[in-house]
Amino acid sequence: MRKIVGIHSCREALKVAPKCIQKVLFADGYEKSSGLSELYALADSAGLSIDVEQDTILAKWANHHQGVGVITTYETAYDWSRVKDENKQIIVVLDEVEDPQNLGAILRTSWLMGVSAVCVPSDRSVKLTPSVCKVASGGAEHVAVEEVTNISQTLTQFKDSGFWVYGLGFENSKNLWDEEFPNKVVLVLGAEGKGLRKKTEAHCDIILKIDQKDLSASYNVSVSTALALAEVRRQWKSQ
Repeated sequence: MRKIVGIHSCREALKVAPKCIQKVLFADGYEKSSGLSELYALADSAGLSIDVEQDTILAKWANHHQGVGVITTYETAYDWSRVKDENKQIIVVLDEVEDPQNLGAILRTSWLMGVSAVCVPSDRSVKLTPSVCKVASGGAEHVAVEEVTNISQTLTQFKDSGFWVYGLGFENSKNLWDEEFPNKVVLVLGAEGKGLRKKTEAHCDIILKIDQKDLSASYNVSVSTALALAEVRRQWKSQ
């Protein structure tokens, strides 16, 4: 079972898979908020189990819960039988990204950019927590988060199925804007501050960099993901 908090995320959970929802929790005083009152009415009309609890209950799930939480059995999953399809696909692979804010932001962008799955390692990586779902604002209900035991093997599997694997790096790399992207793309991004691990980088076909004015700093990983995804989608639209 999965716990979700936040008005936008909970609304999307009710919209996508209402039959999977076990319970909806509202914080005491929810009726003072028009957004929460609207969500309560939506849950009630769907015949869902609703509890009104003290704020401290939801606070144990996540900070900044916005007064609502959902317990659901719904899980998104990547259909690995699609991996050999010739249709356009984008996969995002995160190499030891540990900040829930970053994973949440990446999931929201990935949803809107049509990403098929976000792959994260089983170890040393943030998972799909209530905080992540809240930041994703519905993205976690649409994009599969796949935990993989070995990133290198996963990248090899994608390459063997016709994907081109692009790592996002720094100096001495090809410019993102100069690459012509194929129909099947894997974007690999490294941890905050550290970037890609060497063994992960070695399994990438091409390392790309994003233009920036000051080389002593770097883009946030969620911003880098958004810029790279936007460029892939821009090229696909113009084809």
